[in-house]
Amino acid sequence: MSISFTRSMRSLRADAFGVSLAGMIAAGVLLIAWGAWFVFAPIPVRESTDEYRFARDGSVLADFPQEAQARIVPGQSARLIVGGAAGEPELTIPALVMDTPNRLQSGERRGMVVLSLLSTDLPLPGASGRVEIDVETISPAAYILRLQAGNHVAQTEP
Repeated sequence: MSISFTRSMRSLRADAFGVSLAGMIAAGVLLIAWGAWFVFAPIPVRESTDEYRFARDGSVLADFPQEAQARIVPGQSARLIVGGAAGEPELTIPALVMDTPNRLQSGERRGMVVLSLLSTDLPLPGASGRVEIDVETISPAAYILRLQAGNHVAQTEP
């Protein structure tokens, strides 16, 4: 059984589409906000090692792999994170990269990264922990593109 034309026109006039329109506007605003975050949000990229020791002058000597040492330069912010094992709280001590290993003629870097602690709260000698250095800040979009480029390179190598 079909509906007469006048009844269908009345039902179209009675429906204001207000709820649907409000939902579509809200979804559009959320989509635009997420897109802006995806392109512009700063995400820190860090290099990390658990191989470090304290020097006599109170600085920290950290041993990073060669690939990481190539990205570390003096002046970058760092942190020494001590503890966190067996339920004890972590202690985060801010630091600054003071010196990096010299580049040899072969292009290799050998030596330790020197960090200066920016706090007087020093951990006990021999405490376990890790050193993290902020090497760059990128957006989530750049991070995804970098991962895709790395996967593409890894797939094309034999």
